[in-house]
Amino acid sequence: LGLMSLLTVYSFAGADWASPQWLGMSYFDAIDQLTEKVMLPLGGLAVAVFTGWGVSRTISLQMLDNNTKVHACWIFCVRYLAPGAITIVFLQSIGVFNF
Repeated sequence: LGLMSLLTVYSFAGADWASPQWLGMSYFDAIDQLTEKVMLPLGGLAVAVFTGWGVSRTISLQMLDNNTKVHACWIFCVRYLAPGAITIVFLQSIGVFNF
């Protein structure tokens, strides 16, 4: 992890470090694209799946002040709408869809 951080910093240091290309980009640009287009959507998908399917009903109801109507809407959105929307965003960001 430390080496990756140093490579990112050194990619701005001068021609010797900034010139190596990886997938047609500098090291910093490649890491930036990987983070933006892959890691953020997949992290959001993991959070949505975990909170929708992994967190118990008791805990999620407690967080919503025991409001069962809001909980029913929230659980539907987190379980079904959010993963679908995040998947579409992810596929669009990697170039599968072009909207």
